[in-house]
Amino acid sequence: MSKFDYGSLLWKIDQYGTRTNFCKAVGITPVTLRKYITGATPMPSTFITKTCEVLSIPKEEIGAYFFKPDVDFCQQETS
Repeated sequence: MSKFDYGSLLWKIDQYGTRTNFCKAVGITPVTLRKYITGATPMPSTFITKTCEVLSIPKEEIGAYFFKPDVDFCQQETS
């Protein structure tokens, strides 16, 4: 199992304004966002696409925001 580091994504969301306003813009609830970020619920591609539109994230940078490995988690798994 791999975990991702969403620190850059959360920073970008916070730059948008409030997380509640961001959630409204992409059509989810704050609870759903929390589930995506914690890995409790898989993040669907439709959410990633809509997030990129709302936050003006270029296609080339999707990996940096959505698929950056959580280094601490990866190190725990190999220990």
